[in-house]
Amino acid sequence: MRTLVLFAVSTAVTLGFSAAPKQTDGRAPIVRDWENIDVTSFNRMPAATYAMPLANAKAALTDALAFETPWKMSLNGTWTFHWRGDP
Repeated sequence: MRTLVLFAVSTAVTLGFSAAPKQTDGRAPIVRDWENIDVTSFNRMPAATYAMPLANAKAALTDALAFETPWKMSLNGTWTFHWRGDP
């Protein structure tokens, strides 16, 4: 029984390694996405920062995360829409 288990495990490992795609015609080897360390994500927007212009240099030197600036506008409130079926 032990011999049969060892044979099954060694066969599975051998088949697993031999199933990896290889290039035999001199081209670069195929690297799958899950093996490529340069691939970090799929179907994701690029990272962006939150930037808001400040009113003066003094406001830029504070540690406040929520700062007041004349260019900041809240979108909270009542919105009205006028839908037209034919532009």
